[in-house]
Amino acid sequence: MAENHLFPFEKHHVLDSAKRKRHQPVGRLLSLVLAERPTTVIDLGAGTGYFAIPLAQQLPNGLVIAIDADPRMLDLVRKRASAARVASRLQTIAAVAGEHPLPLSNGIADVIFSVSLYHELPKPEAVLLELAHLLRPGGRLILSDWDPGGDPELGGPPPSHRVPVSRVVTALQETGYTGIADVSLYRGVWTLTAVAASGRERTPGPAA
Repeated sequence: MAENHLFPFEKHHVLDSAKRKRHQPVGRLLSLVLAERPTTVIDLGAGTGYFAIPLAQQLPNGLVIAIDADPRMLDLVRKRASAARVASRLQTIAAVAGEHPLPLSNGIADVIFSVSLYHELPKPEAVLLELAHLLRPGGRLILSDWDPGGDPELGGPPPSHRVPVSRVVTALQETGYTGIADVSLYRGVWTLTAVAASGRERTPGPAA
């Protein structure tokens, strides 16, 4: 990830703030995820578990894999998962997306979602290819991030760090995704869903 685009751990409280809960209510994204009737879901850029923990609560027979570049974020996720009694349904992996293959098997996930992370990726196409391998045939990718033209009062990264949705659509097309749809989910952000085409096998990275 680009260092100057990374969300600082020192501001982690913002990820669970009342303001975020007003503008990005968890239920809207979870409805999109759960519509796929998933068993295994990956949350890429999980942060403090804002989405991952309530999702695990709604998947009593499933697994949520929370991935984040900052191990301190994942420490918070594990503590909160334990407090919510969903630790057995939640796995954490500390990894920088796109730097090395993730320590997961091909086709492991029914759904992968990522919120407010895309603008941090220096090599987004490499990440999209990696995620395509992790999705089962017909599995769905959900990407959501800040719109460059969004209301600055909502917060988020500087406009110069944000990525136009048209560029993301092009990246998805060029990496073999199909069924790309623009979904209206939250104000001030774009949200895309897409289906991964089957690709060549890749070798999982070492276990975390």
